[in-house]
Amino acid sequence: MPFFKKRTRILFIFTLALSQASLGFAQELNTVHVERKKGSKTVLNQHTSVDFWRQKSAQEAFQEVLSAIDSAEQAEIDLVVVKGRDGSLARFPRHLITKGHVKFTTCEGRSVCLKGVTNRARIPVEALEVKRVQKIELFNHNEVFPEAKLKDRTNPAASRGEKLWVQNCLSCHGLKAPELQLKNLKLVESVFNQTHRKFSGFRLDSWDVRGIAAYLDALKP
Repeated sequence: MPFFKKRTRILFIFTLALSQASLGFAQELNTVHVERKKGSKTVLNQHTSVDFWRQKSAQEAFQEVLSAIDSAEQAEIDLVVVKGRDGSLARFPRHLITKGHVKFTTCEGRSVCLKGVTNRARIPVEALEVKRVQKIELFNHNEVFPEAKLKDRTNPAASRGEKLWVQNCLSCHGLKAPELQLKNLKLVESVFNQTHRKFSGFRLDSWDVRGIAAYLDALKP
């Protein structure tokens, strides 16, 4: 008899542990983790429900999350990284959220997905898709790409190009893109006007391209 009682107790403990693990897993699947770190300091650490992102516009949800930190900390954030449970990742400037160029939608049951709004952003919308969003990380681009900052700011065209690169190109290409190897304006124009033309919503005029060419040239050692 004691043997059966002991066996029943072990089975009960195992079942309880399994149910708790299942509950924790289910809760994790229905949660989006939002984090802002500055070195070893955690500025923001929130676990939000997927419904929070599905029931609000991206602008509203993002602003509500940021309201947990002071305005000075908010102002430093200009780069957003969204990670999916399947390993997908989108890295884009914060202004794409504030201007309504991205949205969170329902997908795959109760999951939430990130999508770009076609023909509204100058970044390829294909680069803004993340399925089953799991985590949102917030940065200042200088923390991730400190080498992107111009040391010599005497050339107005290069300064304009820096702003354009940070806002439109840095999130996908960083500073290790093939564009950095281009030797002249004609090749830069070819990349931006032909290679990127296939992406919906991506447009740069000739002044933009010249600015980016000057910026990339200024970064060369």
